This record gives sequence, C-alpha cells and structure tokens, in this order.
Amino acid sequence: MVNETAEKNFTNWCYRVGIEAWAVDVDDTLCPTGPLFRNKMLQACQLISGNHGLELELCQKTLREINDECYRTHYVNPLRWGTVMELVASKLDLSRKTHDEALGILMEIYNTPIKLFPDAEEFLAFITKIQFPRIAVTHADSDWTGKKIEWLGLYRYFDPKDIHIVDMNGPKGPDEWRRAFGRRPSCYGGIGDSRLSDARPAYEAGVEWFFLINRNTGIWNLQQDVDVKDIPGLIYIDSLRRVKELDFWHTENLVKRPE
Repeated sequence: MVNETAEKNFTNWCYRVGIEAWAVDVDDTLCPTGPLFRNKMLQACQLISGNHGLELELCQKTLREINDECYRTHYVNPLRWGTVMELVASKLDLSRKTHDEALGILMEIYNTPIKLFPDAEEFLAFITKIQFPRIAVTHADSDWTGKKIEWLGLYRYFDPKDIHIVDMNGPKGPDEWRRAFGRRPSCYGGIGDSRLSDARPAYEAGVEWFFLINRNTGIWNLQQDVDVKDIPGLIYIDSLRRVKELDFWHTENLVKRPE
C-alpha cells in the first residue's frame, strides 16, 4: 500500500518544479539488460577461450572493445553482433565453427526473458496509482522491445501509444527524445541510467529535471563516458525507491551534484 504522505509529497514536489509527466528509459532503468549482455558476452568468451586456448581476459577485452566501436556505427541493431564477431574472429584467428557458436550465444540475448527490477515495479505502481502521466522512451530493436513489453508487463503501466521506440540504427539523441514528448519538454521529469543516451540528450531536448540512476552494470562504459556536470537539474539516485523517501521530495533545495 502506497503511503498517502509519500503520494502527496511527491505530487507537490513535481508541481512545484513544473513536472507534469515522466519520461522513463527502459533498459537498465526498469529492467536488467546490462547483466544479460554481460552474461552472454562472458559465455561467448569462455567458448572462444576454451576452443582456441586463449586467455579469457584477452577474449573479453577484444570483444568489449570491438563491440563498443561497432556501437558507434551500428548502434543497437542486433545485427551488429555479426560485424562484431567477424572482427573478433579476424583479430583472434578463430575458426568458423567457433565464430558461429559464439555468435549464436550472443543472439540468445534477444530471446531470454527478463523481469522488472523490484524498485522499478514499485515506482511504476506508485506513479500509476496516483495517475501521473508517463511515457517510456526505449532504444532497441522493435521485435525485442515487443518481447520485453510482454515479459515485463509494461502495458500495466503504460498505454501502448506512450511507449516510444527510438530507431535502432541511429542514436538516442535530443531529437529522438523530443519526438517522444506530447507536451513541452520542460514539463517532463526524466529518468534513465545512461549519461550518453538519457541524461545528456534529454537535457538538450529541454528536460529540466533528470534523475540518473546508477545500476552498477559495469558493462556500458561508453554510455557513461560523457560529461554531465553542466546539467543543472541532474540528480543522482541509487534506487527508484527514492521517489517514496519523504525527506528526498520534501527538501526545498535538492542537491544536484553529478559525480
């Protein structure tokens, strides 16, 4: 049961700072996709290491660096893994069999069910109960997003028209955030885990308050290697449960100190 005081303090704070709706990222904000990628990448590297007698650390470093580089050109299209593995196979001199098996492991990412983070489910239930408008802004393959919508039960919390899928073949930039909005950008509070794809572009799109959650996935260094110290309305949180912590929302002057 949601505490009525928490509801009141949250709503009053939002109205006081001009937030009329929430724009929420999905991957690694609402659900643990980073750990899923990390696990499948580890499995692929273990296979490569075992088949070719290579140091596991070398395999992991090679796969991670090539994947990061390919992200800059292929973004989140699942077919990126084909290019990644061709480059990995060339650099490590892998057999076609190992290449194909490792690629198969990586593609399992998109058929592996995942669940909402517990604090994400609580947060979504909280803002749904108090009928606060919200949209989801996700950057992923549309087919995979459809599966995640079902696995996560997102239609419990979002109207289908309010789940916006950013083109997998391009960046999740300011224009992409702006296109998702149904009202002035400054009316939205933003929530996401990435400096590169969430906090920075949402701010440049016009969002004045953004909550950057640290999920400690330890995998997407590229997503965090962006300076955000100039964003005045950026607040770090370690859990979405913070929305129900009364001291946090009651404070007159929130500390906005990105690390």
